[in-house]
Amino acid sequence: MSAPDPPQKWHANVPRTITLVVRAARTEAIALMALMLVQALIPAASAWVAKHIVDGVVQAVSIQMEASVGFHLVLPWLAAELGLITLGSMLGQAASLLNHVIDNRVRCHVQTLVIGKATTLDLSYFEDSKFYDMMRNAANQADWRAPALVRSVLSSAQSAITLASFAGLIFAFNPWLTLVLLVAVVPSFIVEKRTSDLEYNLETGRARERRQMTYYELLLTDNAAVKEVIHFGLGRPLLERYLGFFQKWFREDTVLARKRSAFSILFGLLGDLAYYVAYAWVVYGAAARQITIGDMTMYLALFARTQGSFSSLLSSWNAIREGGLFLNNLFQFLEVQPKTPTPSNPKPVPARIVHGIDFENVSYKYPNRDEFALRNISLHIGSGEKIALVGANGAGKSTFIKLLTRLYEPTEGRILIDGVDMR
Repeated sequence: MSAPDPPQKWHANVPRTITLVVRAARTEAIALMALMLVQALIPAASAWVAKHIVDGVVQAVSIQMEASVGFHLVLPWLAAELGLITLGSMLGQAASLLNHVIDNRVRCHVQTLVIGKATTLDLSYFEDSKFYDMMRNAANQADWRAPALVRSVLSSAQSAITLASFAGLIFAFNPWLTLVLLVAVVPSFIVEKRTSDLEYNLETGRARERRQMTYYELLLTDNAAVKEVIHFGLGRPLLERYLGFFQKWFREDTVLARKRSAFSILFGLLGDLAYYVAYAWVVYGAAARQITIGDMTMYLALFARTQGSFSSLLSSWNAIREGGLFLNNLFQFLEVQPKTPTPSNPKPVPARIVHGIDFENVSYKYPNRDEFALRNISLHIGSGEKIALVGANGAGKSTFIKLLTRLYEPTEGRILIDGVDMR
């Protein structure tokens, strides 16, 4: 089975996913957004406080201030640093709790949507392998990818705010350093985008194979089939087919991981080079007395954290894109409409059929088929009459019953109960 190309409008799924998560856990989602906004400002504040601590110590040493006096000079900044660290730890624990609650509520909400939609659809959908693959992908992926995508959106916003606060401080020293650090991480973004497309194609294309593996596993472990498996010696052949899928996936995943690792190493070295260029620039500024030792400490801390924040931002962006691709299965599934029309003023089925049931030139063609399973069937079944359907395999007996019970809709013609169209 060839892998589908990733949908181009993946970004349209991002606001839809955020809306879905907020509906499932509104209070927790809003609280998490506010919490992560505060977390975004802590790194820059911590670096700025550390600068004042170092400058205070350097000042105390340079003028040979008494230790107790020098300590009291920097004590307020030490208290501020402790407060920031404590706040960051508390916010981290709160975020972990909120994410746990959101995950559980979204999982329940998504599964309810998928099952609720499935109960409204016609039997013919479930007999279509492509639709079934889409439904299984929606059920298996969406319940954890939806909250993961929202976390990635919040993480990218947090990283962007953190970077903006860093950029303001770095820009004051040298605007070119901000540009150097930015350009260094762009190639990594391109690599992550490409590999996320490949991963999407691999995972989406495996839906049918995953169903086959589930079937093999059922045959090999369920007591309903164990007698036949033992009697006909099917254990080894089925196990080999099961392992064949694993080996195929392993080879594909290994190739993708090697590509990702090779490019990550290459562009990681580029990022390290940019970092140490900026590092040397700041050290030179401190040696030339253009900035204080505290300034140097702050800028070096900012450079190290800027590189990490850039990487976090790009990783979150690619996670958003990847999540948008996978969640396309969910939103496509939820947009599917039943083929059986619902009348605006439905009539109740009579408690007792008086006249009977009439097939008038009824024909049925299965989806994506050219030939008709039944063609121009006309007959009358009287009230209380018993009939037998006789025919070879594939003659249309089951199709006839499914039409009679309205599991299928006729392609042509109509079916009447006491003269009233079933539709």
